[in-house]
Amino acid sequence: MFESSRQLLESYFFRAQKSCSPGGLHVLRELRGRLRQLEHAHKTISTISSEILPAPSINGSGGKTNQILVFLECAPAEEDPNRISSLPIQNQDLLIIFLEQFYASSHRAMDLINDSLRELPGLTKVRAKGITLVRNHLIEHTRKKGGQPVYAYSLSVSGPRLRPVSWSKNEPASMDEGLWSNAEEFESSLNKSFKAGIEHYDA
Repeated sequence: MFESSRQLLESYFFRAQKSCSPGGLHVLRELRGRLRQLEHAHKTISTISSEILPAPSINGSGGKTNQILVFLECAPAEEDPNRISSLPIQNQDLLIIFLEQFYASSHRAMDLINDSLRELPGLTKVRAKGITLVRNHLIEHTRKKGGQPVYAYSLSVSGPRLRPVSWSKNEPASMDEGLWSNAEEFESSLNKSFKAGIEHYDA
């Protein structure tokens, strides 16, 4: 994922480099790095997910039963601080590291474009509701309206999802639809913007 976005960005960059302001060129250079990081993060998350998530099992009627794994820090505190504090990092820890980095970089890339449209001729606004919702409500502002304060995440065929667990007294929180669909929505809007920019110069 994001291979096509990187190619479209380079095609736009080539056309825009002579007419862009210095600020616009700076934005395009940062976008180049952000998309490279997003491609790597998405591949890494996919690899880790496939290593953790069991293959679908066959149920009694011959259909497939997909499993959902939920990760939640719930071990009680112990008098001896050494056992838990010396536990090594797990695959699920690596998953959450790359997952949160993916959403942070995606949101940054979206802001870069949307805040710089005057300096990037032809580009259109990038909209990705899933990325915005997860970043704002489930990573950055978990105790504000729409947020979810319980630190947990799950893994299923829809991909990793942030904070799917709630307390019974919690206000209704925003729901993460899963990384795979959120990433596809973002990539689609991103590519649409770059294509509009290319058409602007080729017209």
